[in-house]
Amino acid sequence: MSDVESIIAAMGEYAHLVDDGHLEKWADLYVEDGELDVAGHVIHGRTAMIEYLSSGYAAGKSTHFFSVPNILVAGDEARGVADFLVVTNDGKVASVGRVHDEWVRCPDRWRLRVRRISLKG
Repeated sequence: MSDVESIIAAMGEYAHLVDDGHLEKWADLYVEDGELDVAGHVIHGRTAMIEYLSSGYAAGKSTHFFSVPNILVAGDEARGVADFLVVTNDGKVASVGRVHDEWVRCPDRWRLRVRRISLKG
């Protein structure tokens, strides 16, 4: 599997894990001191990310969809951009936006160092 294919696979895994409420496995897709920026609200580290999502996230209530991402790999780092749509399981749009990702190659897989989420609308 190419680096780009591995990152795309990780993006799919990301969506499924968060939708299914497997937050510890989801957070493991980030480096330990990773950063998640949700429309200007910045969370640092896996533990804080899990706490943030656990505080208001209803597992199994929504589904994430990502567009085909634009990923550029440079050695052991990569940058990616993709649009996303989140719908509730009764078909209502929950959010629409774009992710800007910074990935890093780790010994076992590609992991997110930073995900910046900007919302549209």
